[in-house]
Amino acid sequence: MLENLANLYQELILEHSKNPRNKGVSADPGAKKGLGVNPSCGDKLVLSITVKDGIITDIKHDSDGCSIFVASCSMMSQLLTGKTVDEAVKIMDLFVRMITFNENNPTLTPEELKTLGKLQIFENVANYPARVKCAALFTRTMQDLLENYENADGELVVSTEDDF
Repeated sequence: MLENLANLYQELILEHSKNPRNKGVSADPGAKKGLGVNPSCGDKLVLSITVKDGIITDIKHDSDGCSIFVASCSMMSQLLTGKTVDEAVKIMDLFVRMITFNENNPTLTPEELKTLGKLQIFENVANYPARVKCAALFTRTMQDLLENYENADGELVVSTEDDF
């Protein structure tokens, strides 16, 4: 049973890495852009977002890297599009907590996991510290871009090098 579930999760990650959703750079002239890099692995991301009236209306990612990274970009961009900024921040915080589980960071409650939807497939990333930076790069870039949205001008650079 667990093996079947693991295979399903692996298939979903591979599907999103081979056919990423929301891939590209936004054509919206009002979109804010940021660059995310993971020097230890080589993952790179140009993230474009548009926020109107507190709602994330568009997310595009020009991502290049490992399958975990590209799948997290694809799946996270799908989940966050249409959410309010506050909802997105909550989801991203839960995601980072989930993938960095340790004795100082308790596991998520069933309700918190439900909030993450299909992103739960990344839960086992916590067991592979070298992959945490891959799974978290989109989230860290998005968090910083939202925090600096009003002043973002395309020069924002985010790195996961010192995060975990």
